[in-house]
Order: sequence, then structure tokens, then C-alpha cells
Amino acid sequence: MKPRTAEASRLEESYVARVRSALAGRESSEVDEIVQSVRTHIEEELSGKSGEEVSAVEMANLLDQLGPPEAYLEKDNADAEASQQTPAKSCTSPLAIISLVCSLLSVVLGPFGCIPGIVCGHVALGQCRRDRELGGRSLAKAGMIIGYVFVTWWALIGLVALSFIGLKSVRSARAAPVASAPPLPTPQHTNSGNSEAALRSEILSWTNLDNVVKQLKLDTDLKTAADWQSKYETLRKAITVKVADQGAGVDMIEIAVTDKNPMLAQQIANAIADNYASETAKARNDDLVNEVDFLKKNEADNLETPKRTDAELANVKSQIQSNSGDLTALGAKEKDLQKTRDEAEEAREQYHKTLLALQDKLKDHSGSHGVQVEIVARALIPALPYNALGDYRASALIKRKDLGLVAR
Repeated sequence: MKPRTAEASRLEESYVARVRSALAGRESSEVDEIVQSVRTHIEEELSGKSGEEVSAVEMANLLDQLGPPEAYLEKDNADAEASQQTPAKSCTSPLAIISLVCSLLSVVLGPFGCIPGIVCGHVALGQCRRDRELGGRSLAKAGMIIGYVFVTWWALIGLVALSFIGLKSVRSARAAPVASAPPLPTPQHTNSGNSEAALRSEILSWTNLDNVVKQLKLDTDLKTAADWQSKYETLRKAITVKVADQGAGVDMIEIAVTDKNPMLAQQIANAIADNYASETAKARNDDLVNEVDFLKKNEADNLETPKRTDAELANVKSQIQSNSGDLTALGAKEKDLQKTRDEAEEAREQYHKTLLALQDKLKDHSGSHGVQVEIVARALIPALPYNALGDYRASALIKRKDLGLVAR
């Protein structure tokens, strides 16, 4: 499983909880199967993304693509009605049969049999999950198990063959010397990608719109998944996002909402601006906390090196004073130990200074998450219609600043 930030994990669990709530009343086994399918789909989508951790923004965009959880209720009802109206089909997946046959032929074909058997088995299982009337699940599982057994068997044979023809084994990497401190995290310039399309997708994500609908209680008349989807599409059409580059990494973002109700237009514009600013601040603060923890650990590691080196220096100086041993070698060792101690102490001081600076930023919430968002002007209730159709337009103004730094 790809690591996630705390906020990204919260969004995922919230989405899964809503899926379970939408499927309330169904058998627990069916609900668990659908939830597992959702989690598997999320993990497959995230595995192709770069970066060590999945951010809240990436998770929100992915959940936005999946659509509202209420859609699973409609799909489940439609499947139930279809199963009642149409007679059950007794059909076995051809790929499940191919999977078992190829895996059994691995005795003769070697890897050219077991690998296709594994692939066909996975595809057949996916077909059976999508179509519950399709048989062959047991055949697909048997083909996969046999295929994996033969893959292991042929891999062992290959390793034995390679050892007999004299290939050199891979040498394990040596551990770094104790005295060498890990480098300080270097600030990196990043491109925030503040295009109107990217910002619109980020600001008008499914999660942000869902929060706005609930905050303003716009969901009182939403009964079905189609109603929710229609509400989201209506909001997206009524909202425009414009970006003006001010230079020096600063962008001014206008969030404008058009609606027949002037007060509702003002409330939606302010709610979207507030949600976007708060989500960015949370992500920025979480990254800064991780950076502080990293610096504390390395400061502690470099504090141990001077203590250990002092004991060795005391022993060498004692030998020099008592004229025991090779004085030339002892003198050279004393210089090396002193140099090691000075370098470790200097690295510790650098970590400490950087740590103090980051802790000060954490106190005033001005940490570095790549961008800093500030609401410059909140939307006001428009007094006059925006166009001849009687629509009113309310706008909120946000300043987005590229800090030029990203967390470790």
C-alpha cells in the first residue's frame, strides 16, 4: 500500500464509510465485496503516481473521479432488478479455463506456461467480480496458485544454474561510517502549476463541493445519486476560476459564482474560498511537522558521535602521555578523531538552527508546503443583476504565493 498523508487517509476512510452507508440494508458480504473493490481500485490508481506519499489533493481528485458514493446504491439496485427480470446464465469464463490449462502445461512449457496462466487468472477473477453470473472463479484461483508455484520452481532452477556457471553474487552495500552525518534537507524550487485548469480542478474537487453542499445545507432535496451528481454539475457550471499572475510567484485567484439568488451566490463563493484555504493550510502544517521530526532525529544522531569520539580521544591522549605505542600513529589517530568530532558537532549545530527556524514557522502557521493561500477579499451580496437573464454574480479573491520550498 502506497503511504498517504493523514488528511489523505481521512478522505479515503470517509469515502468508504459513505459507501457502506449508501449500501445499508444489504448483506454484509456483498457490502464488504464492493468496499474491497473500491479500495483495490484506489490503490491501483495511486500506484502509478509519483512521490513518496499521496497528498490530500491527489486523494481528493481521485475520489472526485470515482463519483459520489450514492452511485453504488443505484448500481446495486439496478443489478438486483436485472437479476430478477432475466434468467441466470450458467457460463464459465474462458480465461479461467485457459489459466488452469496454461499453468498445468508449465511442466513442459516452463515460464511460457505459468506466466500466461497467472495473467489470465487475474483477468478472469476481475471478470467474475464485475459479472456475478459468470462462473469460473475457482478455476481461475487454481490456475493462479499452480502458476505461482511453477514460477517459484523455475526461478529456483534458474538460480541454481547461474551459480553453476560461476556468476558473481551481488555484494551487499556497506554501511556508511558513523561519523558521516546525513545531509541537511535542501530546499527545492517547485513549479506550482498554477494554470486555470489545474486550479479549477483543485478548487472544485468533489470533496470541496461536497463540503460546500453540506455546509450550506443544499442537500435537503437530494434523494438519489443522480440528484447529487446533478447538483455537483450545476455548481461547477455556475463557478468560474480566473488566475492573474502578479509576478514573484504570486497569483491572484478570482472565484466567481453566478446564481439567481444573490445571497446564495455570495455564500457559495465564500464557502469555496474558505474550504480551499483551510485544506491548503492543513496540508502545509502536516508537512512542516514531518520536517521538524526529521531534523530532531538527525540532531540526536549527531549528538551521539561527539560523545563517542570524546571517549576515544581521551584514550589516545592517555597513551600519548604515557609514551605507550607508536606515537606517530597515535598522533594521526588523534587528528582524525578530532576532525570527526568537529564535523559531527558542526552538523548538529546546523540541524539545531534549522530546527529552531522551522519550529518558529510552525507556531505562526507559515510553514513551507510549496504555496501559501490567503483570502484577500470575501464575496459581498451583489446589489444588481450580472446579466439580462437576472443572474447575480458574487466573487471572492484569493492570493496564492509560491514559497519556492517544498518539504522533505
